[in-house]
Amino acid sequence: MKFLILFLLTGIYCIAQVPDIAKDTLNLEEVIVTNNGRKQKTREVKIEGVCSSPEDMKDAAELITLVEELPKGKLGSVAFYFNKIDPETLKKNSGRFKEAEFEVVLYDVDREGMPGIPSAVEMEYMVVDKAHRGKVTVNLSYLKIDTNGKMFIGLRKLSKDPENRSFLVDCLCNGQDKYTTYTRKDASSPWQRRWVCAAIKMDVDVIVPQK
Repeated sequence: MKFLILFLLTGIYCIAQVPDIAKDTLNLEEVIVTNNGRKQKTREVKIEGVCSSPEDMKDAAELITLVEELPKGKLGSVAFYFNKIDPETLKKNSGRFKEAEFEVVLYDVDREGMPGIPSAVEMEYMVVDKAHRGKVTVNLSYLKIDTNGKMFIGLRKLSKDPENRSFLVDCLCNGQDKYTTYTRKDASSPWQRRWVCAAIKMDVDVIVPQK
């Protein structure tokens, strides 16, 4: 089953955020959300930092980051950030932004710490409007994926744009070696470290068992 979600400036989910601008960090927050009239306890892992690096996925079909310290439970949702950059970079590039299509990709971690087999068979699509600035939240709870402590989470670019500036994914600045981010040109190409993007800025919600 394929899903197509159009994200404009209106958010679909309301997720508690406690930003930490003191340093690059991986935060863990606990919130209670209501899903179809039922309360679920979720824990949110946030990858954020003091500065961002705009990533246009030039020469890359996929961009993934290793997310660690995930609580035990089921993957709930993932939020990515697009086109929300410093005013100077925005002024130079916003006129080139176009509607962009992506597929959310999830990979297990193999014994060597590399991306292993895909964690999901079904594909979750999203379309980011050219005027959108900021967070896009994707519901993945229907996949019922066990978090298992860590996994690679990221994006596969579906839009074809020879200029490679039709969108910008918000990443943390380079030099943060505690994170691991990879790209590859296509499904048959090897994974390569993406040093310019230390980590994709994202929020990951995990649905944890109720006690």
